[in-house]
Amino acid sequence: MINVTEAFKNAAKSPVRVWQAKLLSLDSERQSFTSGDFLASISIESAGELFSTSASIVKAKLLGVDYDLEGDEFSVEFSLLVADDTEETIGYGAFVVSKQTTNLEKGYTEIEMYSKMLQLQAMEYNSDSFTFPCTVSNLAEQIARTTGLIATDMGNLPNVDYNIQENLYEKITGANYRNILGEIAGATGTMAYINNSTSEIIFRPPQRDVQDLLTYDNMLKCDIKGKYGPINSVVLSRTPQEDNIVLVDEESVEKNGLCEVKLANNEIMDDNRQVFAQPLLNTIDDFEWTGFEITTEGHGWYEVGDRIKIAKKTIPDEYIPVEYLNSHGTEAIDTGVLNKDGINVELKASLDDTQGTGYDAAVFGARNGSNNATRNIVWFNNSNLSSHTLQWAYALKTKNDTSPEYDTVYKIEFKNKIFLVDNVIKQDFSEQTLTESNITLGLFGFKNSATGFDGRCFRGKVYSCKIWDGRELVRNFVPVVRKIDNKPGMYDTVNDIFYVNKRSGEFTYGEEIEDTVETYEGIITNISITMDGGMKEILKGVTPQGTTTDYATAGGITKTIYNTQIKVDKQQNEITSIVQRQDQTDQEMQDNYTEIHQNLNSIVNTIQTSGGGNLLKNSVGFDVLNNGVLSSWASDGSVISGTSPSSLSSGAISGNQITLGTGSSITQRVYVASDGNTKYSFSTRIFKSIVGNARITIFNTNQSFEVNLSDQTAFAWRQVSILAIEPTMGYFDVKIENIDAPILHITDTMFAQGDTSTPWQQASSEILNTQVALTSDGVKVKSSTYSGDYVQITPLEFAGYSSASGTSKKVFTVNRETTEVQKLSVVDEIDMVPIKIVPIKNGNRAGWSFVKVS
Repeated sequence: MINVTEAFKNAAKSPVRVWQAKLLSLDSERQSFTSGDFLASISIESAGELFSTSASIVKAKLLGVDYDLEGDEFSVEFSLLVADDTEETIGYGAFVVSKQTTNLEKGYTEIEMYSKMLQLQAMEYNSDSFTFPCTVSNLAEQIARTTGLIATDMGNLPNVDYNIQENLYEKITGANYRNILGEIAGATGTMAYINNSTSEIIFRPPQRDVQDLLTYDNMLKCDIKGKYGPINSVVLSRTPQEDNIVLVDEESVEKNGLCEVKLANNEIMDDNRQVFAQPLLNTIDDFEWTGFEITTEGHGWYEVGDRIKIAKKTIPDEYIPVEYLNSHGTEAIDTGVLNKDGINVELKASLDDTQGTGYDAAVFGARNGSNNATRNIVWFNNSNLSSHTLQWAYALKTKNDTSPEYDTVYKIEFKNKIFLVDNVIKQDFSEQTLTESNITLGLFGFKNSATGFDGRCFRGKVYSCKIWDGRELVRNFVPVVRKIDNKPGMYDTVNDIFYVNKRSGEFTYGEEIEDTVETYEGIITNISITMDGGMKEILKGVTPQGTTTDYATAGGITKTIYNTQIKVDKQQNEITSIVQRQDQTDQEMQDNYTEIHQNLNSIVNTIQTSGGGNLLKNSVGFDVLNNGVLSSWASDGSVISGTSPSSLSSGAISGNQITLGTGSSITQRVYVASDGNTKYSFSTRIFKSIVGNARITIFNTNQSFEVNLSDQTAFAWRQVSILAIEPTMGYFDVKIENIDAPILHITDTMFAQGDTSTPWQQASSEILNTQVALTSDGVKVKSSTYSGDYVQITPLEFAGYSSASGTSKKVFTVNRETTEVQKLSVVDEIDMVPIKIVPIKNGNRAGWSFVKVS
């Protein structure tokens, strides 16, 4: 946080503020600008993330067009009038003009200026300026010395004394100093930033102490996002092969669920990741924060990485908060949250004496029909629970194992499949998996259909209710009364929606209470400040998205051996080259290699994949037929394929995706062994928005396995698996269908032997990418420039196809001893004994000359 006086803070929070922006040239002979003269507007955008770097960019509009500012360096300052004649200044340091755009028609000039960190991004690594071996901290010092910056003491940060044996970046094309500082930040569990005023490189640990408080009075708009953490796992990964080192705080995982930080392909840690993992986990263990987006009244002193506390008023002025809502056996609320695996709940409730003994009282939940399908139900009192085959249900008991006491407020929790009452564990359901359903959860009663409630509803008071989908808070119900019509209900502060009774009768309610102020702590990752007459400031705290590792062998690859060699036998006139990788996992050895053998008469290519070969052909859609249909798949509806850079950044391997439009599906049959001894596993990576349903089905005449990708559940390249399938027939049909989602992407689809999912690879007998398809049918080489143009080699033809005429057609072919062409262009001559055709290109006799072949 930038240091400012209390007088400055008070002036920034006052109703009337007088700001001035300044661009001060660091060259005394060059022009400076202020918002009082030629500086029309200015904005500063800063962004960063933990375990990486932070940088800023300044954009300014200047009145006039007669400027030549590229390469100039300016100091950026904002001043604020704190008394009648007294100004105080907040400085953001020096920035270099990298781009200038002049609008002659409107008479202004726009410039972009980069912070020192962005300048480092444009500086290519110079290996001659560095000496190895060196420690991690010494590498930072050498970068500072090489780039004209100042290194600061890295103190007791983790791994700073680790010795780097070799020049890691010498042979990496495009390596720059910002990237290397980011890898140092990852290795030390920090955020790297440069103080633009002092030119110091600073490595800032995750902030656990609050630097500032933002209250309801300081915020024009406040949107609280999901919570992240507590962090309890570190994954150091090499992608795309997904060779991972995993370290976990098991006690924290049991208590809070798994939340990991994944750092991939860090050159500093790559060769000795086991050494780095424990110090990193020690640094960030149990670290947590909440995401947010806030528009402040305009302060200006925050920096990326600051930890702030946000005190947010929960209820809008149109509603009156009350102590509780009271139901009488006829009222209930539909929460709108689907009943499924991964739902966590916390509520406070008490039972009225009108409930009576021997009556059922379900305060929360849903079920599908019969008793043996009960799910997620919290029973306060149930005379015949013993007759139910329960899944995730619990009859609340007091310490004396009797029915609960009336008018006693109980705190009831269902978190990470553990049922607690007043913080005491009552039952553990961690071994159970809840079947997905289309029934939403009820409050004050349980739902037993998509639209209806069971009649055995609760008679009592609910004081609060929170619902999480995994780690994301999706409902926070507060009892309120709507002022305009005195309607009681629950106000959801997460989505700002008022929920009312969905059955007969009406809730009564408790005394009016003061609106609660909920507090959250967040880490600032993005800052946007605009000075255009006044100051507008937006702060964001972006939390990582879906970082949990979705592959089966996280930490399971115990040893990886790489072998690359070329053998030359001069006596036999032969050359053999081999590229090989062996992965030894907890279960088996996987051997992947390619080999090229060349002698005087032939060149032989050998490609082998053993230990988990894919049974699905064209599994990510590289091979597209002439009519645009994917080969090997039976498709229905709109199905296309293309590259997928976003999936690679989420840990995928292939880099290609199959896209299914609404109502579309693809199906492929695979043949399997039904000997009773062989197991198979299926996995794929899914991208689906929160809206809509999709489904994966693996089936034959006797068996069916299904995964429903439900509405209101988003998939951001999350891996979905069906493991340890034991066939009873010799085939399975694999069907993936988009029921009603706007769009569905899939990648890295695998169906292979084994009882765990394996990293993606192609099927035997095929080599596919965006330009080449090599299968048992032959070879196809596609043009990356002209869509529809390709060359194909099969046992029956060597031919070229083109869509230059508007439709794809064969333009040349070698048909046994005859070559046929659609069009032929010859440069010098056409030769066919005993004559040849030679062009005459100049003079009055330009044309063809038929001459005898000598």
